[in-house]
Amino acid sequence: MGTFVIQKRPNYSVRSFVYFLRILSSMPPSKAPRIPHTITTRFRAGIRNFPSELFPLVVVVTAGLSAGVFAAVRKMRTDPTLKRRH
Repeated sequence: MGTFVIQKRPNYSVRSFVYFLRILSSMPPSKAPRIPHTITTRFRAGIRNFPSELFPLVVVVTAGLSAGVFAAVRKMRTDPTLKRRH
């Protein structure tokens, strides 16, 4: 059997990480506002970014889906021709 010689290679991953940290430290900090990460603040921020033209569409689609669910449930509860499993 032959012997294997392990060659020592320079550690490129450490060098690239150090290079990345150097570039990252030279970048200015972000100008994003520091908002607490709670559900309500994210929801309010999402509503502020929501286009106002879509509010009527959301209302109409919600009303249509609600009426459809109501009609389907009413039909299932009152129609005697539908068979129920007990």
